[in-house]
Amino acid sequence: MTATTAIEAKARETGEQIARPLNVLAPLIKQDIEQGRQAMEKAGMPYFIAAGEKLIEAKASCGHGEFQHWVSRNFSVTDRQARTWMATARKSQNGSALPFSSLREATKPEPKQFEFR
Repeated sequence: MTATTAIEAKARETGEQIARPLNVLAPLIKQDIEQGRQAMEKAGMPYFIAAGEKLIEAKASCGHGEFQHWVSRNFSVTDRQARTWMATARKSQNGSALPFSSLREATKPEPKQFEFR
């Protein structure tokens, strides 16, 4: 009987769970974290869109070049994040059904259309 088999047999007798090796656990944990982030992002889409709509409104009220400063003074988000939310809101205004399910998908660049001459 090998050492691994002996450990497995003892675990079955005592009802203990055998820990998986770290090199097996790491990718599984990474996958769980990524799936959690994606679920969080999808659940938050209506709120990101609402924030983006209000940011668009606020930008129209700011003087030239003031919007970025206003965002940084009032919120703990980057200008890039604010622009992402605004772009998502603009895309969602084109129809009632959202053509995307996450911020990452919403802000993905459109595929380039090639023209043949």
